[in-house]
Amino acid sequence: QEIDIAIIMLGSNDGQDMRPFTDRLAFGGPEWKAAYEKEMGAMLDLLKAQGSAVYWIGLPPMGSAEADRKAREVSAVQEGVLKARGVKLIDLRPPFSAPDGSYTDSGQTVDGQFMRLRERNGFAFMKVGNDKLAKVVLDVVRADIASAGPPGTVAATEAEQVTGA
Repeated sequence: QEIDIAIIMLGSNDGQDMRPFTDRLAFGGPEWKAAYEKEMGAMLDLLKAQGSAVYWIGLPPMGSAEADRKAREVSAVQEGVLKARGVKLIDLRPPFSAPDGSYTDSGQTVDGQFMRLRERNGFAFMKVGNDKLAKVVLDVVRADIASAGPPGTVAATEAEQVTGA
């Protein structure tokens, strides 16, 4: 099937050793990073070869310090692959962080109310958190579609859009 727009959010449980075959690749080690980059790159290359617009949703802050450290490490590897392939990253850390950048389970909903967005496990989103996540993503996708212009036209390059050149 054709995929016009792929929105991908993976990695929240990737902060662990891999066992691709019989070997164990220690989380964060050079072999782990190489295997992660290879698998992620293969998926992105397949989508891009089909002409899909790809959006990668970054990992939000995690409740425990250890889970957040691992999420940041996974995110760093992901960001390198995304940059190399020109894939847009939608950063979830700012909209789901406390003002000082730390984890919080609460925040503004799409209706402007302040309430809990995350489950007590410090990992999963509640329905209102999922609604906010969807709005963050859709706002980016809609802005890109609007900036592309009418069908059949060539969109301005990012530099032209920013500078007006």
